[in-house]
Amino acid sequence: MRFSPNSIPFFTDGELFTCCLFAELIMGKNKKTGYKYLKKHYHQWFPALPSYEVYNRKLNKYYEAVGYIFKALRKKY
Repeated sequence: MRFSPNSIPFFTDGELFTCCLFAELIMGKNKKTGYKYLKKHYHQWFPALPSYEVYNRKLNKYYEAVGYIFKALRKKY
């Protein structure tokens, strides 16, 4: 096991998915609008929210997973 100061992320994937889903449900316009809304109104809930560039890069990394989650939610609700 390798110990590193970066082994514990400051913004987890779970938080990323939560922010993405929450922003989509609240704003629904696009990623950047949702991000700005979260940053402005819910900073206390997500104090480690990274810059938009990092947020967007991480979301793009999980594009298929996010798409699957949205598809499953649309099908269920």
